[in-house]
Amino acid sequence: MTLADVADKMGVKYQVYQKLENPHTANPTLKTLKKLERIFDTELVAL
Repeated sequence: MTLADVADKMGVKYQVYQKLENPHTANPTLKTLKKLERIFDTELVAL
């Protein structure tokens, strides 16, 4: 899946998702993390 594909599924622009993949600019909300769980069919685990 490309960055553009994921961004489209999230309903955001390519550049917004691109920032999420960069550890220096990423600061996702819980809502964003839930969207990523759904898109990638996985569960993120909180410590």
